[in-house]
Amino acid sequence: MGWETLLAGCVSLLVGVVIYATQKYFDRREQVRARHFAAYVEMVQSICELANAHNRNGVGKEDALSGYATAKMKFAIVASDGAMKKLVEFDRLITSGDRVPHDKFDCALSDFMLEVRRENIGSTSIPVEEIITITPFGKSLRG
Repeated sequence: MGWETLLAGCVSLLVGVVIYATQKYFDRREQVRARHFAAYVEMVQSICELANAHNRNGVGKEDALSGYATAKMKFAIVASDGAMKKLVEFDRLITSGDRVPHDKFDCALSDFMLEVRRENIGSTSIPVEEIITITPFGKSLRG
């Protein structure tokens, strides 16, 4: 076996290792991104469950609050600073014990949801009115 064959084998092995390591790196990044996205979805779902409990006059409220608390912890681990700040503002508003005017609530919820959209899909041009209309707290459900 000549030195050329040995060199070719070593180069092939090295290229294979680099390709494998690069693929693992990108696979890991995708797994992390998917986990982050799942935490964001769980957070929004838990807010929706709170809204549904509210719309059912408190039926299911304890389960919704439990789910919300769990989602907040997961969200706090993976959320960006911007999304976390918007969630904290929203959370302070809804857990204050005070009656929150619809316009103030709408503003806090839409700020949070728009930040989550920006972080997950990039810039967004969805108006606040449309964000609020599609939520279970939406104006279409108000009497």
